[in-house]
Amino acid sequence: WEHCVTAVRDFDQDFVGNWRGDMDNVLIFAALFSAIVTAFIIESYQSLSQDPTTQLLSEIVARLNQSSTTSTADNTSFSPDTSSVIINVFWFTSLILSVNTAVMAIVIKQWLLDYTWNISSKPASPQSVLVSRQFRYEGLIKWKLPLMVALVPVLLLTAVLCFFAGLLCLVWTLHATVAAFCTVLVFAALLFLGLTSLFPAIHLDCPYRSPQSWMAYYIKQ
Repeated sequence: WEHCVTAVRDFDQDFVGNWRGDMDNVLIFAALFSAIVTAFIIESYQSLSQDPTTQLLSEIVARLNQSSTTSTADNTSFSPDTSSVIINVFWFTSLILSVNTAVMAIVIKQWLLDYTWNISSKPASPQSVLVSRQFRYEGLIKWKLPLMVALVPVLLLTAVLCFFAGLLCLVWTLHATVAAFCTVLVFAALLFLGLTSLFPAIHLDCPYRSPQSWMAYYIKQ
């Protein structure tokens, strides 16, 4: 029984340690990525409302022309252009997904801590330890914790894709040459991600396995 307990604990420490490491990496990347997206949003969200300086100058001109009616019309008729709306939709979505990913990673780390604490912290007979461990492990599988762990990096990748989409929308409104160059780079990154996600679903001996490749495999089935 002691050997069984040792083997089970080693197994649990391995997969729990791997999941914790994955969640730590997600937290670090999500924090850095959220800071980057926030810096872009600080500049982009201003395009959704009228520039106060422009509005003030319009009011001054209107007063000089003694045309308060025109001033009121200008204030109420402002609406952001379509490209600004699309850019902000993508970037705010990216930021929300990134923050949600960090929250999910923190919560999953708490679940894993509770799982290992309940198995290893209480002194008991080997039989009791094995029964308790098996009960909690079956619950872990039943409640789809492996799927939750796999979903976290997929959400973070989705946030990155939304950021790229907003970035391309922005550069296409600024300069066609720069936009074309950026589009090629983004397309190359998406092609790499897509192919490395699809190959393991088609060729079982392909080593490019990842959460998104497993999702592609299950969809294929």
